[in-house]
Amino acid sequence: MKHNILFFLLVIGLVILNSCQKEISFENPVAKADAQGSLTDSLGNCLYDSVYGTFYNGVTPGGDTAYVEIQVQVDSVGTYRIYTDLQNGFMFADSGFFNSTGMHAVQLKPIGTPLLQTVTDFTVTFSGDTCNFAVYVQDSTGTGLGGGTGGGTDSVGSWEFYIDSSYIHGKVNLAIFADTLSVVGAGTWALGINGTTAGDSTLVLVITFPGNTIDTGTYVSQGTPASNALFGFSDQNGNTLFFAVNDPQSQSLMTIHIDSYNSATRVVSGTFSGLASLEDASDVIHISSGKFTATVSP
Repeated sequence: MKHNILFFLLVIGLVILNSCQKEISFENPVAKADAQGSLTDSLGNCLYDSVYGTFYNGVTPGGDTAYVEIQVQVDSVGTYRIYTDLQNGFMFADSGFFNSTGMHAVQLKPIGTPLLQTVTDFTVTFSGDTCNFAVYVQDSTGTGLGGGTGGGTDSVGSWEFYIDSSYIHGKVNLAIFADTLSVVGAGTWALGINGTTAGDSTLVLVITFPGNTIDTGTYVSQGTPASNALFGFSDQNGNTLFFAVNDPQSQSLMTIHIDSYNSATRVVSGTFSGLASLEDASDVIHISSGKFTATVSP
């Protein structure tokens, strides 16, 4: 079973290789906010963020459904301005007042109009601290929304994670949900996600399910049921492959959580973290703050 699922993972890789409303103020966007805090935890990892709504090239986001929610650790109360850099014609910002310390969720509203259909990376700043997140700008052509400024890619989503302090991120090229019986005779339904970075490193995630639906929940590379969370990551030359599989003799352990799946839009999102190693277990890396959003192929 382990080898069948791994083969399925490789098949997916080969397919890719071959084919709260607040007023926003920016009178002085670089001014130091009165409130003090951070966007990272005690280990220096960025706190959780999530992208809501759909963004299209050539279309100005409107309403309250398109925003990015970030977590902020507030150490001292006061006014705040949290903002990103300007990328691909738009940015995100929010301002207000923190009246208590501790963890706060802040909704960053979009400003401007996305220009190109592409995965757009942003750097967000608060109290001298910075983090990154990515927004997938979809193609507006044929949606009736106007726009269509061109320059698109074949992306269907985005992903990111950290190896220690190194931030790794890229686009999702393909997300498929299929019965592996038709691929390798395994007879298990699996969600396969394949992505690349700008430097052509490759990420593969495979989550297997007990039934024929994509269900929210937590899936792990070891335990019961076994082998239902697979992770693969190769370097830019494709020579080094780190992965987590269900191997009783291995220390590898990866956890993938499916946060949401919309069967109408076919958009799935989730998080992942854990340990991954070379096949001979000669080296182990720690994967943290992993996230993905993708549109599953029909």
